[in-house]
Amino acid sequence: MIVGADIGGHHIAAALVDGATGGLVEGSHRRQALDRKASAEALIAGWAALIDDLDDLAGGRVTGVGVAMPGPFDYARGVGHFEGNDKFEALNGVNVGDALRERARRPHDIRFLNDATAFAVGCSRMGDAPRTGRAVALTLGTGLGAAFLEDGVPVIAGEGVPPDGCLWSLPFGAGIADDHVSVRWILDQARMAGLAAEGVAELASRARQDPAAAAIFDRYGENLGAIAGPWLASFGAADVVLGGRIAGAFDLFAPSLRRALESAGAVVSVRTHPNTEDAAIVGAATTFDETFWSRARTRLPRR
Repeated sequence: MIVGADIGGHHIAAALVDGATGGLVEGSHRRQALDRKASAEALIAGWAALIDDLDDLAGGRVTGVGVAMPGPFDYARGVGHFEGNDKFEALNGVNVGDALRERARRPHDIRFLNDATAFAVGCSRMGDAPRTGRAVALTLGTGLGAAFLEDGVPVIAGEGVPPDGCLWSLPFGAGIADDHVSVRWILDQARMAGLAAEGVAELASRARQDPAAAAIFDRYGENLGAIAGPWLASFGAADVVLGGRIAGAFDLFAPSLRRALESAGAVVSVRTHPNTEDAAIVGAATTFDETFWSRARTRLPRR
């Protein structure tokens, strides 16, 4: 049994994954809220407790823990680089792998993947992204996550691939990509338009009847296509899979996204995955598929 965990800015989700089949174990899904501003001790204690809970559920038969972790992070060494970030600053410079091993009741081998990469790999394993050829997964939420896959394995360098396979930090407009395709951007646009909304889901619901709200999602699709399109074209991706909170509004930004991708020369099939968390959990657990890991372990971002 493998524990797969998906760590986000507001929660951690985890489940047992059958090492033989790669499938989620029914009834093992766990989810708990977390404070991204908490101390290192509190964060590690909470994550370790969840691992212990699933280890107990598996009768002590857990053989490894795969973790989907947002960056900036040294995925090979398991060290956080969150200085100046809006999340997990207490883990800056901390070897998270060592800290979890020390805190958990039973020591386990712990392996890390970027959260967007884990989502992409999980989509491939679950049949929502191809296992052969080139595909890209984008996670749309607090920021823009991206993962470039070739034959189901992440690619972080080479022709058509941005540095470390990341799009979020690329220059765009008056800032960087994240400034124009995040939850923050959507809600800022809503405020400037005089539209009150607690979150993206509420604004999306309104946009299905309100042209002013709909226009925000239309611009969102244009921005996303302008950012990702040139890279999708140069990488030669045939498929794009979207996940994350904003993907729930895909019907609102799909037309403008597809137009922008076409303008950039990207000929791709675009779809959403119904459960970003489950895909990330399966992808994280795939680090214990030794055939996959023998290739992926040399393609891990250092920051």
